[in-house]
Amino acid sequence: SEPSPSDAAAVTWEKSILAQLDAETVHIPPASRPSELNGIDNMYYPDWLEGEWDVTQTLVRSSAPLGLMFVGGPNGSTEIGAKTMAEQEKQAGVPVP
Repeated sequence: SEPSPSDAAAVTWEKSILAQLDAETVHIPPASRPSELNGIDNMYYPDWLEGEWDVTQTLVRSSAPLGLMFVGGPNGSTEIGAKTMAEQEKQAGVPVP
């Protein structure tokens, strides 16, 4: 049987969202108004994000381009940074609901 127009619209809408989530660049409007915490309210959620979502996240990779000292807590311990990165690497590829 042929899909109904509403089914076709749902599929198109879903593909549109997937395309936006997979995009390399996210386009957001400029900051709009002051906030009591940081002076600028720069939190923006596009209309297509509205509602409740059932999602799963998967860590693909982790890196420390500035060095392990920036991962190693407030004292910049490279030993702690190495342990933290090792724990992160164990989580790569594991889906988290």
